[in-house]
Amino acid sequence: MPRANARDARYDVIIAGDLTTPGDRSLRIALEVEHYRAQCAKVGLFHAGSKQPGRPLAAELAACVRRGGAIGMVAGATASCRLLIIHAPSELDPDADLSYLSAGKLITVVYQQADYAPDSVRKWARCDVQHCAPVSRTVRRLAPSGVMLTRGSWTPPVVVRPAASLSHRTARHPLAIGWLTRGSAALPAFDATEREVFAISLDGSRHPLVDEGRVIDVDGWNVAPSRLLERFAAFAFFPDEDDPDPGPEALIARAIDLGRPVALPSHLEARVGPGPIYCAQEEAITRLTGAMTSNAGGAGADGSSARPTSRALPVVRGSYPERSGDAVEADGRPVLFVVGGSTGIGHTTRLLAIARRMRPGIPVIFACQAHTLSAIEKFGYVAEHIPSASYIGAELDRWNDWLRQRIDQLLDEHDPSLVVFDGNHLYPGLARSIASRPDCRLAWVRRGLWGKTQSPYIANTVWCDLVIEPGELPGQPDEGITALRKVEALGVDPIRLVDHTELLSRADACAALGLDPKAPAVILQLGANSVGETVSILRRVLDELQKQPKLQICVAEFDGLEPEIGYFPGVIYVRGFPLSQYLRAFDFAISAAGYNTFHEAIGLNLPTIFIPNRDPTMDDQAGRATFAQDRGAAFEIDADDLSDLPNLVHLLLEPKGRNFLSQNCQSLRRPNGAIEAARALERLAS
Repeated sequence: MPRANARDARYDVIIAGDLTTPGDRSLRIALEVEHYRAQCAKVGLFHAGSKQPGRPLAAELAACVRRGGAIGMVAGATASCRLLIIHAPSELDPDADLSYLSAGKLITVVYQQADYAPDSVRKWARCDVQHCAPVSRTVRRLAPSGVMLTRGSWTPPVVVRPAASLSHRTARHPLAIGWLTRGSAALPAFDATEREVFAISLDGSRHPLVDEGRVIDVDGWNVAPSRLLERFAAFAFFPDEDDPDPGPEALIARAIDLGRPVALPSHLEARVGPGPIYCAQEEAITRLTGAMTSNAGGAGADGSSARPTSRALPVVRGSYPERSGDAVEADGRPVLFVVGGSTGIGHTTRLLAIARRMRPGIPVIFACQAHTLSAIEKFGYVAEHIPSASYIGAELDRWNDWLRQRIDQLLDEHDPSLVVFDGNHLYPGLARSIASRPDCRLAWVRRGLWGKTQSPYIANTVWCDLVIEPGELPGQPDEGITALRKVEALGVDPIRLVDHTELLSRADACAALGLDPKAPAVILQLGANSVGETVSILRRVLDELQKQPKLQICVAEFDGLEPEIGYFPGVIYVRGFPLSQYLRAFDFAISAAGYNTFHEAIGLNLPTIFIPNRDPTMDDQAGRATFAQDRGAAFEIDADDLSDLPNLVHLLLEPKGRNFLSQNCQSLRRPNGAIEAARALERLAS
């Protein structure tokens, strides 16, 4: 936390209280900081809570300090201010001596009857004027006689600057409803094909939906409430009528400010006032869905669309420079690219393709689960290694807990404005870490053509500010699970690491690889099968290719991938990254149909025989290869039946056969989608 020195001892506003507890209180205080910074006030944050020492600031308030909206004050430093606001004085450390703080006016924010006790504020007696500000009409009625109350309730301020919109979703997509809950009470029945409902557990209880990946443990995750407001289009909260806890009042008030429909039980109307939809619990999802569909906002039975602006928060016209509290130069904060998966090089290749097309002024950092650090570093990027659960043999839940801590460390160290993930599974540890930071965005680069397997983490899309789907060939059928979620994604053209202009000439490529440019050459890229399976396919393919006496046979190996696939006589092994820059050295290729290899071959007009990996956990390589064959742009054969391989090799040793495939590749070629993806990420990062 930045330290205040002697010259910084005067503030316009100091806000004190327990600043370490995450959740609704931290959101309320963060909104107050933004409210006063909009008035050019110099704001100090002073932690006076009784929690154990060493606890970090709550996520919302840490973001205020990082972005310059407030100054973290040091205990024991003399300071004065025009307005001192103390939240929940009865909860503060009874042994703290804060007599060195002085103010022209003191307001104690009252959450419960104990906050009215005069002893709870005796250490701030140097203030000239003191008011108690109850947070609701219910709390106001608990005030003892003789207490000077503010005129209005101390509700969270209406901040003019809106939170991030739900821009990654459209009206056709089932907008997500956040069902705020304590305990493990079941949700009403709902049609999951029409809407998404997530249980947001405010107290960390295990909810029945947890096994479906549709529960968000706010207490355990320390999720920043502002992230909930950005990710959910509506909210519901139905506590028991005799529950004394008022619940997430700041989150509900802010949701109404933003036009999000909120459903509450009728017994809360006396406390919350106009704005929400008051109804029975079993009616809530239907009422909220109707409000979202009709753009009715948060209109309640009385027709109001927002809560009334509080009159309790005083105006403080400060003399601080005119600037937004969170205004930071976009180029000053890096973008963190996180590579998922522990095998293969596909996720790394796509992120590198995008990263190298970002504006030069944006710093880029990588964190990599795959063994591709050397490939990333060759492009000049700093790369951190994050071992995957499968690589170290860890139990998945424990590994996710560790992953969150590791991502937290990287976020603290580098302070990125955006994290970009490419992987099949958006891990909870990653999502939880970023969800706790209001000033960091999350994007998922999620390729389509998934197999028939279901991802346990597909619902984590709710935490994404942007989903980018790298494209396939025009008209490519897709029956995977992401096909039902395409509307939530930004589709771009196929992403390629290397463009035509970056390919070496045939002469230069052959010289670099030690090949004769006048003799035919083939490159074998059989992908990330198991080593035994790869060797088996390779042996059968080589048996046929080696019947051609003048054919130069090259086998691709990638730096950092172990174990090696073994060696065969008469074969040239090519290691390095990226190999695509040397493709003009080859007359044709025999390859798996993984995303990057496939689109490099088609996009760079390389005649190819595809042998797709048909493992059900992989993407639909067979569908991709068959589609290209149907359009005359490639050949496709099954690894279990290579009987057609001799004829196909014979065709591709003839210029006429190669030209036929190359011309059809040319007709299907699309612009490089990495450029569009980079522009979209730049907009999100800024």
